[in-house]
Amino acid sequence: MYSPSGLVAAGIILPLLGVFAVSLRFYVRSQSKHSVGIDDWMILTACIMVCGMGAIQVIAAETGELGRDMLPVVTARARREAKFIYAVTIIEKFAYGCIKLSVCLFYRRIFSVSRRFLIVNNVVMALICCWAFAFFFAEVFLCGLHPGVLWSGNTTNQGCASQLLVLLWFAITDVLGDIAVLAMPYPCIVKLQMNKKEKLGISGVFLLGTLALAAGITRLGFVAQNFTEPSIFYNAEGQILNSPTTTAPFLFTIVELSAGIVAACLPTLAPLLRKTLGLSSMVASFRHTRMFNRTKQQTNYLPSYQGNSSSGKRSDCNILAVEEIHQASRATSGVSTRQEGLERSGDEIIC
Repeated sequence: MYSPSGLVAAGIILPLLGVFAVSLRFYVRSQSKHSVGIDDWMILTACIMVCGMGAIQVIAAETGELGRDMLPVVTARARREAKFIYAVTIIEKFAYGCIKLSVCLFYRRIFSVSRRFLIVNNVVMALICCWAFAFFFAEVFLCGLHPGVLWSGNTTNQGCASQLLVLLWFAITDVLGDIAVLAMPYPCIVKLQMNKKEKLGISGVFLLGTLALAAGITRLGFVAQNFTEPSIFYNAEGQILNSPTTTAPFLFTIVELSAGIVAACLPTLAPLLRKTLGLSSMVASFRHTRMFNRTKQQTNYLPSYQGNSSSGKRSDCNILAVEEIHQASRATSGVSTRQEGLERSGDEIIC
């Protein structure tokens, strides 16, 4: 189902996307007055871990441990595969934790929070730390002080816990954690002094994290399938085959983590997009010019009145035309004005 060449390409391209996003994030920080914060260092740490996991995937695909599902098991390859899985399941715990903590710390940077939000944010970050360390130690000491039992081929009689069960619960709690982190800023967004369209735009930026959530749900499905299906498969000749669900969880771990890094960095790149593309100013200028021309044409057709009363009517019409232009200008430039205000106030939003 997954070819070794495809796994090699994914193991290289996906981490590089994260590297690109993190590099742009640090570039934006260096070009603005906002200093690099702990949220930036957290996402950088996660990016380094994902690069290491991508390298493991490339090596495993090249040496035959991944991408050969439903082919006869080779003992040496099976042992190397168990070692690779052990390494990845340990590294991923801190990678997932760093990404979630980076997002929570980013919320603290941009929101001037109420006491209630601060308490919720602290509780969620504490739970994330406990969650990551708990599953890290569960994986490290899966077979007590003898992790080599995992790749010896005989874990049933060595007092080892079920690795699949640990991975299943980790995948479930990972999805729940993503939902909690994504939902955290919306009580503040609702209270912002903006219209519904602008609130939806801001919500859409934060909802980019649903890409990682979708990958996490997909990964959960493969882990659950791996847990429920028989662990040993045989062909017609009685040879033991590689499980058909071994490669997918490995791959979608890289997909989810890379998507999480990119989604966590995108909100920080708004100044770069405005500077390089100027899309908001271009659209605002076009809409303002079109509205001005339309209003000018309407005022040209206003009738001429004589006397004081008619002069008052003409003055009222002209005032309405000016107000319409002013409202159009505010409607088209409101987003950029608020963005400039955020930059001047230190990226803080009162909620």
